[in-house]
Amino acid sequence: MKARKKTRAVAALGCALVALVACAPGCATVVDGTEQPVTIQTNVPGATVRVDGQVVTRRVVRLSRRHHHVVTAEKPGYVPAWILVDQTLSEKWMVVDGLMILAAGTGAIALAVDFDTGAIHDLEPSILTLNLVPGPELEPATR
Repeated sequence: MKARKKTRAVAALGCALVALVACAPGCATVVDGTEQPVTIQTNVPGATVRVDGQVVTRRVVRLSRRHHHVVTAEKPGYVPAWILVDQTLSEKWMVVDGLMILAAGTGAIALAVDFDTGAIHDLEPSILTLNLVPGPELEPATR
């Protein structure tokens, strides 16, 4: 009788493990999400800040991890400044998805989901300081 209960317990644990692994694809997508908060600051109060050409007024913005972004700041009487926010592969999620491939064979799905959503990437830098320097007023770029 005890052997039968133990067999059922092991089977239930096995089923739970399989269900967990089957539901795990895209760990980075679920845990970190497809967007990342990025802090933007300038050394000149009142500067106009744009992310990918769109004016932003918040100090912290959530940017998609799927691609890089260009952040610019400009103000009359100052030379415009810009910073490229680039994607880098997240080593932690590459390891997690790789271990899932080795342990359960489902890591390939997780890796594909994380790449497709962009969640496998981190955005760098995540804290930006755009330093405008006094200079000739330049015409803003057409957007």
